[in-house]
Amino acid sequence: MRLCLSFYIDLESRFELHGIDTEKLYSLTKQVIDLAYDGLISRRQGEEKLLEPLYQRISLQTNPAKTMIYLKNSGIKLEEIIKEYAKIKQD
Repeated sequence: MRLCLSFYIDLESRFELHGIDTEKLYSLTKQVIDLAYDGLISRRQGEEKLLEPLYQRISLQTNPAKTMIYLKNSGIKLEEIIKEYAKIKQD
């Protein structure tokens, strides 16, 4: 199933239409990630650092689809967006 970008454009308004509070949704999401963080800490493998991008998304209240829409609306070509997502970030 292929979803086009237009599906995501009004996602927050769809949430509002159905009475979904996005603040509560992000709060719940953070609680779930916090649980995952605690579990990863207990493994002592350093894996908890992999959750940092999720914490950033929660804090900015964004996601890859929103970022893609923003970039497309800014005139950036889809091919360029895909290449940027494909880059491996090294610490």
